[in-house]
Amino acid sequence: MNQQEIERFMTETRAEFARIQDLMKREWGMAPTVELHFESVLLVRADFKMKGFAHAGQKMYVRRSASQGYRKPSRVARAIAAEITSHRNTCNECGIKLPSIWQRKHHAERILGNVARKNQDDGLDNYYYGKKKLPLIPADPVERLLHPRWAALIDRALVVARATWGDYDHLIAEATACKS
Repeated sequence: MNQQEIERFMTETRAEFARIQDLMKREWGMAPTVELHFESVLLVRADFKMKGFAHAGQKMYVRRSASQGYRKPSRVARAIAAEITSHRNTCNECGIKLPSIWQRKHHAERILGNVARKNQDDGLDNYYYGKKKLPLIPADPVERLLHPRWAALIDRALVVARATWGDYDHLIAEATACKS
């Protein structure tokens, strides 16, 4: 919108609201005092392609008041990257078909909370993702940047898993082989 279109929009909005306030006065016998405020907001949207599939990413509105806090540039960029990372992990068509870091974090919490509970078929505490049985998979470098606390929790659980069940790394290698 150019400046003239913005001015026209504001004028039309005020006129329509005044008409509605008049109706309130007639029907209710009163109308609240309302002060309309208009502010420009930046819309950030990320469209991305993954393995040939086009995706429309989430939209984020950034107000001037939040641009140095909750919606500062680094946080907006990380939110977009987190959405893409999650999609890369979990999508059955264009992703690598692994649990998201959030799901792996919960698996790590189970391992740290109850090491004695083992899967009966092979003695490992595997994670079931759909019908697929998976070991706890470590966070990749992108996930470490975006979710450092969850990555650290997963790392602690991997130490426990390796100490408890021995050679755990070959299972991770099998689960993540040829996925990227």
